[in-house]
Amino acid sequence: MEALGKMTRQQVVDRARSAVGRQTVYVLGAGGRMPGLQRPDAELDCSGFAAWATGIDRYLPNDGIKHRPGKEWFECSNIFEDARSTSFIGSQVSFPEALPGDVLVWPDGDGHQGHIGVVASCEAGFGPSTIVHCSAGNFRHTGDAIQETDTSLFTHHGAIAVRLAWVEG
Repeated sequence: MEALGKMTRQQVVDRARSAVGRQTVYVLGAGGRMPGLQRPDAELDCSGFAAWATGIDRYLPNDGIKHRPGKEWFECSNIFEDARSTSFIGSQVSFPEALPGDVLVWPDGDGHQGHIGVVASCEAGFGPSTIVHCSAGNFRHTGDAIQETDTSLFTHHGAIAVRLAWVEG
């Protein structure tokens, strides 16, 4: 698979924010296959959006980005488990250490899908304050699945902060 390669934190945040306001439709399992597009797909889910924003194809591996054996999908539960164990895709960092360009993620559970978003801004000493994410809830409320919001949804669900292996600076 062809990824964009190493990306800076600012590039990731800029890409994520550029997707807000494009009337994206939320479709579970959609998007995230063409990282080179200037704009994300018109139909996406959260991990498809995060894959596009961070410059990878959601099917792993991408240009040398390793993954846990049998987990060839850039998907919330896989990212969560990887960050807490093998750290191929990324490493868990504490909330106060999180930086713009990192992601917040929680896994699937209790019959519900997990969720992932790109940290857009942080408050010194406290961690992420805003996040850009793609969700069915955003779509229902605004007609656009991709929004920049506060992080309360993520903290409520016990999300962890993950520093992705290919995002630097």
